[in-house]
Amino acid sequence: MRGRCAPGNPVGRERRLAALLLATAFACAALAEPVRVLSTGFSPTHHFPGDLVEASIVFDPGSSRPSEGLVAFPPPAAGFRGATELVDASLRRAEGRWTCVVRFRVWETGNVELPAFSVGDFSFPPLAVSVESALAAYGRDDPLPAAQLELPGTRTLVLGGAGALVGFVALAFAIVFRLLPWLRALMAEWRSGRTRRELLAAIAWLERRGGELEAAAAWALLSSRVRAWLAHAAFPTVAALTARELEAARPEAFAEEAWNPLACLLARSEAVRFAGLEASGDEIAGACAAARAALEAWEESNRARLR
Repeated sequence: MRGRCAPGNPVGRERRLAALLLATAFACAALAEPVRVLSTGFSPTHHFPGDLVEASIVFDPGSSRPSEGLVAFPPPAAGFRGATELVDASLRRAEGRWTCVVRFRVWETGNVELPAFSVGDFSFPPLAVSVESALAAYGRDDPLPAAQLELPGTRTLVLGGAGALVGFVALAFAIVFRLLPWLRALMAEWRSGRTRRELLAAIAWLERRGGELEAAAAWALLSSRVRAWLAHAAFPTVAALTARELEAARPEAFAEEAWNPLACLLARSEAVRFAGLEASGDEIAGACAAARAALEAWEESNRARLR
């Protein structure tokens, strides 16, 4: 067994007293006479960590004549849990033999050694001690770490919250990247269909009763419906362009032969409405036919693109 660990850091008077006693013990050990050990016994026979063990050492004092009495060792510091803790020792004579009874505590398991110590004028050699584990001695294993405590419903709450968070993220992802573009496309298709129906209704009305209106009013009705349909169907910037600019800006959805009559229709509408040019009933009928043909050409190209 290793020697007792040095005391901790007591303060004040207790620290000075412990240091003085320890120095005195070492000085006595240096001057003490080694003895010859005849036998050794322990009580109790089985030692566990922390037990107070009593060792009876029968020795031959030789020519010396020891005096009986008790020797107390310096107390350890508060909280001491070193290898050994020497408590006290005494010399006694029984049945014609001298015996040193030393009491100590051992805080480690295994085959350890009680350090050499001195009592009076005699120095005793280190003493081998076997310290058993209390768990092993009583057929028990070392305690395993206890499972983490969980309040009732904690796992359900955590897993449910995590699932709800994942579902919310998936829903947000679907809304941002799937649902919103689909809704925009749906709204654009609805607006395109509405303006297409309004254009066809205006063409049908002008074909029937266009002659009853003034030329400027007829051309204004037709051109406004054409521009509204183009803005939602194939040409969003049509409202910002003049008739001359439209002649050079053909959308990709229109072939040249379908776009040119439509651009001429819009240019003629501006000339009649704003320049005061005269227009006949046959001319408005031709403009309606050109608008219907452009609408059919766009629908055909759009179906071909979707296929």
